[in-house]
Amino acid sequence: MSTENRGGSLKYSSFSLPGKRPVTMACALLVGCGMSAAWTQQPADEDGMVVLEEVMVTARKREETALQVPVSITAFTADDIRKTGISTITDLSALAPGLSFQQSIGQHSGRNAGNIMFRGMAPTYSVAREQSGSLFIDGVYVSSGIASVDTTDVERIEVLRGPQNAYFGRNTFGGAINYITRNPGDRLAGGVTLGGATDDAYEFNANVEGPLIESKLAGRVSIVKNHRGGQYRANDGGVLGKEDTRSISATLHATPADNLWIRFRAHVQRDEDGPAPAAFISGIQYGSLCPGQTYHGATSTGDSASFTLTRPYFCSSPPTLRDIPGIVSVNTSLTPAVLASIGRPMLFSDILLNNSLNNPLMARAPRLDHMGLLRDLQRYSLQSEYTFDNGISLVLNLSTNKSESVYANDPDRSDAENVFSIVPSFTDDKYAEIRLQSAQSQRFRWLVGYSYFEVENESQQIGYQINSARGAPLPTTAFQNARSQDKAEVPAAFGALEFDLLDNLTVGGEVRRQTDKTIVLNTVPSRSVSYKSTLPRVFVKWNPLANTNLYATWGRGVMPGQLNGNVNTANAAQLAEICAVFPDCGTLAPLPKVDNYEIGLKQRLLGGRLQYSLSAYEMKWKSINTSVTAFVSTAPFTFGVIAPNDATLRGVEFEAHALLTDAWTLDFTAALQDNKYDKFHNPTLATLTGGVIHFGGNETPKVPDVTASLSSGYRGRVDDSWNWYVRGDVLYTGKMWDSEANIFQLDARTRVNARFGFERESAVVEFYAKNLFNDKHWDYAARTTSLAEPGAFLLVPYPTPTSPPTTVVGLTLNPPAKREIGMRVTYRF
Repeated sequence: MSTENRGGSLKYSSFSLPGKRPVTMACALLVGCGMSAAWTQQPADEDGMVVLEEVMVTARKREETALQVPVSITAFTADDIRKTGISTITDLSALAPGLSFQQSIGQHSGRNAGNIMFRGMAPTYSVAREQSGSLFIDGVYVSSGIASVDTTDVERIEVLRGPQNAYFGRNTFGGAINYITRNPGDRLAGGVTLGGATDDAYEFNANVEGPLIESKLAGRVSIVKNHRGGQYRANDGGVLGKEDTRSISATLHATPADNLWIRFRAHVQRDEDGPAPAAFISGIQYGSLCPGQTYHGATSTGDSASFTLTRPYFCSSPPTLRDIPGIVSVNTSLTPAVLASIGRPMLFSDILLNNSLNNPLMARAPRLDHMGLLRDLQRYSLQSEYTFDNGISLVLNLSTNKSESVYANDPDRSDAENVFSIVPSFTDDKYAEIRLQSAQSQRFRWLVGYSYFEVENESQQIGYQINSARGAPLPTTAFQNARSQDKAEVPAAFGALEFDLLDNLTVGGEVRRQTDKTIVLNTVPSRSVSYKSTLPRVFVKWNPLANTNLYATWGRGVMPGQLNGNVNTANAAQLAEICAVFPDCGTLAPLPKVDNYEIGLKQRLLGGRLQYSLSAYEMKWKSINTSVTAFVSTAPFTFGVIAPNDATLRGVEFEAHALLTDAWTLDFTAALQDNKYDKFHNPTLATLTGGVIHFGGNETPKVPDVTASLSSGYRGRVDDSWNWYVRGDVLYTGKMWDSEANIFQLDARTRVNARFGFERESAVVEFYAKNLFNDKHWDYAARTTSLAEPGAFLLVPYPTPTSPPTTVVGLTLNPPAKREIGMRVTYRF
């Protein structure tokens, strides 16, 4: 965090740059009554005309309006967050163009993990370091638990698109999300919110703030208890989707002098969830060979190649929830019947409940007594800013975050009692930043700083594998996979220069020079990967008219590096064989990087009653890493190798916000993406695609090609004390491909949210509906190999004994959240 909270006050407005408030109810309702929350009265200009307020943002470590910053940004104020009902990053992703969030990563679902993606940059690895974007709280990286970060104490959200490494550092390859929390005020105040909804959902949060030492020290405490009962039920009777969060936050804000503020914030949280709703649909059971259909891939030289399916799959969108009742089902029992059948019913539960394997990570992990997730989080930060008499300011930012969790799940996502997994995980990170920056009122502005980030991750998969997928007999012992433990150390120096060539023409740039070192601790001896990177961004900004910003920018981003599989263990002869097939055969994998070229236009028109932003970009994404197998002539005969791939991403993002009348608001956002691989190598698809493993020219998968939101709100007066408001959001998510082979697209979907309420200065009574029309389209689909069917892992001929041997494939699917109807009451003092 920087100057955004200086002195305990924050300038913000109810306008959040287009795209923040999606429209609701159907279009007929939209036109008929508008819809908007009446949390605050819109501001007026000097002539008394109601206008849109402008949001102050700190995307570049300085305070400026969202209109003037030369970055593609969507900003949400506290009022916007309340009006739109944003409580999670999932809600946020529906309203911010170019942002996607998925709760499935590999075998993980629910709130255990999450994947932030910007502009369609979907990762090929199921690990956090491959995310194209990250979440920050007050400028501090959130390394764990992103799916359970709520907005209870948040004053503003900034969604920044394009590489943000220069200011935010690691894991901001495609963009960054920054939550800015509120400071305590200088008078006694507080509030309580109680809410309840269908499917046993309820919420409680309370806060109180006020002066501790008059004009010198203020404090704030917030308590949250949120519960979601779960909307799906597994076929074994267990509830799916249950989530529970309890947290307490405390903030101290000191102003010992007019030119100095110090801020300390502590946050402690416990998440306890049941098994997440998920589904697996088998190609053999529900698909086909798609006769008569031909699909397109590429040769190793990039020429077009066609293929037909060699394993049953899906020719178009997969069966729906209506087509297959009960398909959303996983095993939820700790004592499955299959273990009782071999006389060891407690084999799996003893691992979880009693640590019968004497696993050292399980001994440290929270004590979970059911399938699902248990996670303890701690976040602490200390920030300070001192401003010298000449306007130069010195800023300090220190933080530490810890996460301890255990996750018990059914990785095959089916009713088959086949594999049961427990994953204890630990994350511990530290961050320090110091920077010196000039006054912002002068013509030449500058900033210099130094930061250090350190994070250690440790996890291990433990469990019981029945091995039906390999056709083997039932084992009688559990397994413990290799322990994963790594540590990253990232020191960096950064700076920025900006100069007003003319009153309406500015040029500038930022740069970060960092060393990103990853140490693999679970090997003897330990191994390390170190990359040095220079990460620039330059821009030119022209204001040809008042309230108009035309900008162009180029920036570069990188992802964290990694070892090149196990190439480092090959001898000279083996390495020569590997390099003959894979030219990028060094011990370090090629560093993924992106160059972003962008132009944008932002305007405020009609005397402040209309504001919009339009941006167009092209991103050259180099060294998209995929894991392949290299074959050599001597033992061990195979080596894991990282194959680098490339893609070109193009798109347009648009946001607009308007006051149609003094009481009627309208918002619209849209993002159009055209993302294609220049080259892509994925041999895991070979059994499905008849041996075709190159997919240059195909579109990137697992992200929608089009997203849009339309939002509207209307407010009115009941009497001298009470206002009423109504608001609606229509949220559209376009089609998305299943895999790099582009075999089918998941259907597009439209969902509607609605709100209606009454408000006065001290109280709000609100009724709301999420997914009002109970849309049942799948949220997410990804091709996967079956873990459940007998012999699924074996290379068996299909469909006849003389057919090529292949594995069983299918789809991992995430179901939608069902319709939720609720009521919320807030009292403020």
